[in-house]
Amino acid sequence: MIRTIATTQDLHVKEDVPLDYLSDPSIKWFWVDLASPSEEEAKVLETFFHFHPLAIEDCLHLLQRPKLDYYEGYSFLVLHYLNSNTLDVEEVDLFIGENYLVTFHFKPVLSIETVRQRLLQHPSGFNKGLSYIAYAVLDQLVDDYFPILYEIEDKLNSTLKQQKALS
Repeated sequence: MIRTIATTQDLHVKEDVPLDYLSDPSIKWFWVDLASPSEEEAKVLETFFHFHPLAIEDCLHLLQRPKLDYYEGYSFLVLHYLNSNTLDVEEVDLFIGENYLVTFHFKPVLSIETVRQRLLQHPSGFNKGLSYIAYAVLDQLVDDYFPILYEIEDKLNSTLKQQKALS
């Protein structure tokens, strides 16, 4: 699924903007989220954005090591998050250009959905610019580790208490 959000030069927020419209001069910047993309949808990384073949390959072949690569005109990040239900490590890829953010992930990512919904409910966040949106996604990915870590910590503490009680 390809989801888009664009901010116009006069700071109006538009949702579900067709990709072809994103090059319109009235668009200040945009966020394209490729969420569980089909093969055809994933091709926009090449056909629409013209990203470097190595970056595209990193998106399509999981699990890459977390990293930051610089290409001409954009930065490419490979990030990991923990699926809170399965504790499986999943990958999220970000392309950050001068006037766009592209997120790419094969599984639903609660962090991205949280940021997306928060921004749509409070559109003034879009006025802070593209770097703020990228920061919000990164920050939410990190924040979503904590409930999982606290749960693991609680289980470890409980096990240690049980072992001490048996000693």
